[in-house]
Formats: sequence, C-alpha cells, structure tokens
Amino acid sequence: MLFLQKKNINNENPRLNSNEIDDMKENILSENLNLSISSELLFEIKFEVLYRILTSPKRKIDNHHQLFRFILQIFDEFLEHNSNILNNENRNLNSLPDNRIYNSKREKLLITVSTKEQIQMLTSILDYEQMNQKEIEEMIKHPLFCDSYQPAHTRNFIQQMLSHQKELEKTIESSKTQIEDFKQIIAEQCSTYKVHFHELEENNRKLQDLNKSLQDQLSIQLSKQFLDHQGKMNKIENTLLEKIEQKIPVHIERIYNKKYQTRIKQLQNKDLDLENQIKQQISCTTDFNTKITNIDQEQKKQDKFIQQLQTQLSKSNKNQIIKINSALQSLNYGTYFEISYSNKNKDKGIIYVLRSIYSGNLHKLGILSISGNPEYSNDPSCLATKYSGCYYSKDELDSFISFDFRDHQVSLERYIFHNDCDFYCKKLSLKSWILEGSNDNISWGMLHKCNNCTMYGMYNVFTSQNTGKFRYIRLRMTGPNPSGNHVLHLHKIDFFGKYFPEYS
Repeated sequence: MLFLQKKNINNENPRLNSNEIDDMKENILSENLNLSISSELLFEIKFEVLYRILTSPKRKIDNHHQLFRFILQIFDEFLEHNSNILNNENRNLNSLPDNRIYNSKREKLLITVSTKEQIQMLTSILDYEQMNQKEIEEMIKHPLFCDSYQPAHTRNFIQQMLSHQKELEKTIESSKTQIEDFKQIIAEQCSTYKVHFHELEENNRKLQDLNKSLQDQLSIQLSKQFLDHQGKMNKIENTLLEKIEQKIPVHIERIYNKKYQTRIKQLQNKDLDLENQIKQQISCTTDFNTKITNIDQEQKKQDKFIQQLQTQLSKSNKNQIIKINSALQSLNYGTYFEISYSNKNKDKGIIYVLRSIYSGNLHKLGILSISGNPEYSNDPSCLATKYSGCYYSKDELDSFISFDFRDHQVSLERYIFHNDCDFYCKKLSLKSWILEGSNDNISWGMLHKCNNCTMYGMYNVFTSQNTGKFRYIRLRMTGPNPSGNHVLHLHKIDFFGKYFPEYS
C-alpha cells in the first residue's frame, strides 16, 4: 500500500521537485506509522528523516506500544553494534567513524546517525500517558536513556508519582497509629492477665495452707482420741488385774482353811464366774480394739478423701494457671500446647483450643489462614468458627482445603473430620484423599493417605504417619466421592498433636 502511494506521487505529479516529493513521502509514512514500523521501512532511512517522520504533526499512531518497541529496538541494536566495535578497536562511542547501526541478522545497513545523543533524542517522541509501568521501567533502566530527553506529559507523570507517594505516606502513618493502638491493647491485656495470674497464685497458696491446717487439726484430734481410748483400756486392764490379784490369796486361804468339798466347789464356781467376768472384760476389750481399728480405717478414708480433694483443687488451679500462661505466651512469645486425642475430647483439637483462646473466627483474626477452591461465594473460613457451616469446593480434580498456621507449626498425631450432616451430605463423603504437610506451600510431604475409604459419618479419626513440624496442612481429594464427582465437602475438621511457634 505504501509502495503504491509512493508510485502514484511520482506518476501524478511529474512537475514536483525532489524535496516536495520527499516531504510527501514523509507525510505518508507519518500518517501510516504503525504500518511503516511493521514493514521495517523506517530502518532503511537516515536518522534525520526518521526523526522528522516520528515528530511530524501529521503523525498517526494507533499502537503506542509498537512505537515504544521500535525505539527500544533501535537502542538495543545501536548499543550491541557499538559495543562490538569498542571491544575490537577500543574507541569512544561518540567518536565512531560514521556511527552506523547494523542488524546482525539481516546484514544490511539500517540507519545512519552521527552521535549517540541523536539516538537518545528518540525517547522524547514517546508519551508517558500511553506507556504502562513495565515499559516505563524498561526505558529508564536502558543504558542509552538520558534524563534530558523525557517523553511527553512528564509533568503529569511526576505529579502522579508525588500523589502516589503522599498516599503511601498517609497509609504508612495510619498503619503506625494502628500498630501503636494494638501495642497498647496488648499491653493492657498482658497487665490484666498478670493480675489474674497473681490472684490465682494467691488463692492457690491460701487453699494449700487451709488444706494443711485442716489435715493437721484432724491428725491431732484422731491422735488425741486414740491416746484417750488407749489410756482407758490400760486402766481397765490394771483394775481387773488388781482385783484378780486381791481375790486369789483370799480364795487360796479359804481353800486351805476349809476342807469341805462343797466350799471348794463353791470357790471353783466363783472362780468360774470370775473367769467368765474376765472373759467378758476381754471381749469388751476386743470390741474396743475393733472400734479403734474402725476409727483407723475411717481416718485412712478421710486422709484419702482429703488427698483427692487436694489433688482436684491443685489440678483445677493448675489448669487455670496453664491456660493463663498459654494466653500470656500467645501474646508475648507465641502459643504452645499439646492436645492428645481421646473419646472425651474427640472434637476438641488444636482449632478448638485456638477458638477458646481467641474467641472468634480464627481466619478473620489472622491466627490462621484457610484457603481452597470453594464453590462461588462459599467461604472456607467457616471451618474456623464455633458455629461452622458446610464447606463445598468446586467440582474439580484435586479439590482441596489448606490451613496456614502462619507464625506457628504443628506436629500431628491424629486428625478428624465430619461430613455427614444430612442425607445429601452422605453422597459427598470423602472416599479417597491425602493429608499433606509443607513449610513453604510448594513442597508437600504425605502425612496420611486413604483410597476407597468406607468410614462415613461423624468424627472419623485417622492417624498421621509423619509427626514432623509443618506450617501448612492440606487435605486433597485423590478420587471421586460416592456421587461420582470431585466436590470436597466438610462440616468440621480438627487436628491433634503439638502447636508451637515456628522457630521454637
């Protein structure tokens, strides 16, 4: 098309001189600049002509990005050609013989220029408002770019940059204020926790003193009762022995003085009566010993009860102190705790404990981050709240749900999930999946894998085969569900093991 226009100029205007013809040709190239660049016609003209074409008032450019690439190509070829000459002849860039630019692939002369400065003038043809951020950075970083030759609308560009800088400064100042507010809130919370901690320690000390005082009083009372009973028994035994010793000589004397058998029999009968009385006294003594034994057993039961009560009180106080220490540690140094699975706490794992400490949606609070491939507006963070809903993923291969514990890591022993909330959910129960762990969200290691699992319903429990430390935990489907699709559905999920700061 350009060739036909040139030909028509020569044929239709035979009386025009050569300068007028050249001007008309230059106007044609300016009006069809994009086409001229694409056809590489501009590489075959002198630099002065090229500059007039690019700066012509009749210039029409539909694709400014193409113009930018054309100028950068001239920069690159100029720089490459002159670098080779400098390496071979050790000459200055601005003092070359004719400073000609070559394209090594075409092996023909493209543009003839006289100085490096003329090449640098080409950037003044560009327009900042038509350039994207990437092009601006590429132009500024180019070795031939000169500050003296700026593209058009430089003032607007600088004003935009200054406005953007002011907005950034305002944002930074606002962030600093928020950080200071957060620091003050955390300091106040720490102070409150410390006061509660000291109060609990004081109450625990008072309880221990009270328990010790009660135990000492009970021990003194029981010892006193035992000594009193023992003294009474000794008195009874001594009294009986004294009576027996007093009566024996009398009976012997009567036996020797009276030689009648009847009297002897009477004495024998009396001796038998006395013996029976002694046996009765001994029986009473045995009953008393039995009572003392029962008292000792009762004492042991009371000691055992006191010990159990003291243990329960100590455990209760210890759990409260541990909870407060955990909260203080989470505010100052990072949370650490360990949760083991049991039938009593089968639904109270690491996520449950974190919800108890921070009271809210852990994802929105920034304690952990939950992501996946949710369906439409379904929010994965529903699994991090107390009254969680159901999470549904898109029907895609490798549907997943991922947990980022941020500045903490976990070492898993077991994990549970629940996806059986109604009849429809049963059809979406997991059959084949893999639980994975990672510390960079790129390389993943297997913790547990299941193929064609038939354990549907509430609180399915599985054991981790890898107890290493991981920041990211991901549950990923490896096969279709009972409905034959790849929708990942969960009503609840939790983990059991250790939770500690990332660099502990």
